[in-house]
Amino acid sequence: MNNVSGETFYGMEILFFDIECANNFNGAGKICEFGYVLTDEDFNIIDKDEILVNPRSQFDWYVLKKMLTYRRGDYLAAPAYPKVYPRIKALFDRGPIVVGHTVDADAKYLNDESARYNLPMLNYKFYDAMQMFVDGHEGAAAIGLEKMGEVLGTARPEHAHRSMDDAEATMLTVKKMCRDAGTDIAGLIERSPDCYGETADGKIDTVIRKKAMERRAEREREKNTLHGERLRHLIGYARRYKPQGEIVECALTGKTVCVSMNYQYDHCRETFGLVSLLKQRGCNFTERAEKCDVFVPYVSIKADGTERECKKLARVREARAAGRNIEIVSFERLMELLGESEENLPEYTDYGKKTGPRRQGA
Repeated sequence: MNNVSGETFYGMEILFFDIECANNFNGAGKICEFGYVLTDEDFNIIDKDEILVNPRSQFDWYVLKKMLTYRRGDYLAAPAYPKVYPRIKALFDRGPIVVGHTVDADAKYLNDESARYNLPMLNYKFYDAMQMFVDGHEGAAAIGLEKMGEVLGTARPEHAHRSMDDAEATMLTVKKMCRDAGTDIAGLIERSPDCYGETADGKIDTVIRKKAMERRAEREREKNTLHGERLRHLIGYARRYKPQGEIVECALTGKTVCVSMNYQYDHCRETFGLVSLLKQRGCNFTERAEKCDVFVPYVSIKADGTERECKKLARVREARAAGRNIEIVSFERLMELLGESEENLPEYTDYGKKTGPRRQGA
């Protein structure tokens, strides 16, 4: 995903849009309203309208009764999405700055309909007004459009959840944020890099989503890190573990295997599973690299981009220089010799418990 820094916005139109759906069953939105406000860079309105759509699907009863402005018959009398698609596409084809409130959700609805009716996906960059608000107000949390308007002192939508009114209310909040910050739309976007997203070929990426995924991956990595008490537990586990059922012989049966700490550090569950698997194959596991028959190196990159040193590999080289016959194989080759894939390793043990594996033998 490209960064927005350095892009030119001057002289461009701004498209504010909002979508209402009849339902979001099975995770796919069925559009019944597309509302928009098209302005110049000074927020002077060039055009605004709302396009009613026959969703060709049932209505969520709560949405129909509590949220939507029009009656069910009004939507059913409207054309289906393929008929209004050219008009919607033409708005995006003008190349405007695209803005909405939690706009990634609306972008998804457009993609859902393109997928449902086998229409070309709309590809464009977009900017989230709600994230602009969060980034510009210290301690602010994600809030709805009406509440955001109250905080900023802008006019509320005449009809909440009427797509055109919500689009115009979004425009007014962005205009007010620009005024309060003494900047224009370009400056507002520049100070809020987290507001950026894009949709291309049906795939939506946002800065916020990317950061959330990175945080989730980091939490998972921390959960799966082998160090301290977990390492001591592993050593005891390898000593106590008894094979479950018959030994499944392989090319490594009878050999002692040692794996680089570079692998173990970020693969706690997999390492416990590997110990169990080795025992099921009639092999031994050791942390003493100089005493093994087979050593498995592993390249690991630290946060600063440099390669993490493998102290065990140094000990293996010293032992080999002293005459010990230690075979060095890649992790992929180890899995081939054991007749298993790395993805299945966690299945061989109940991590953190002094029990046998859930999966046995082959």
